[in-house]
Amino acid sequence: MAYTPSDKILKNYANVLVNFALGGGKGIKKGEVVRVSGNESAKPLYNAVCEAVVDAGGHVIGNYGPDDEKGDKRRNESFSRYFYEHASEEQIKFFPA
Repeated sequence: MAYTPSDKILKNYANVLVNFALGGGKGIKKGEVVRVSGNESAKPLYNAVCEAVVDAGGHVIGNYGPDDEKGDKRRNESFSRYFYEHASEEQIKFFPA
C-alpha cells in the first residue's frame, strides 16, 4: 500500500524546496523560471511544487511523465533516460526562448 502525505505536509515540503532550497538558500525571486520534473508516483509532490513556484511569482516549465512501464523490456526505461542516451548535443542544450 502506497503512502501519500497529507496536503499540508506536501505544501510544507514544496515551500521548503521553492522558498528556501532554491536560489542558494534564499528561495526563488519573482519572475524566475523553475523546471520541475516528476513522474506519476510523485504526482502529489510535483503538483505542490508547481503551485509553490506560482505562489512565489515564478514561472514553471514542467516535465511530467508516466512511471516506467513494466513487463516489456523495450519500454522499461523512462523517456528521460532515453532522451539523454539518444539526443544530440544540440537537443540536450536546447532551451526555448
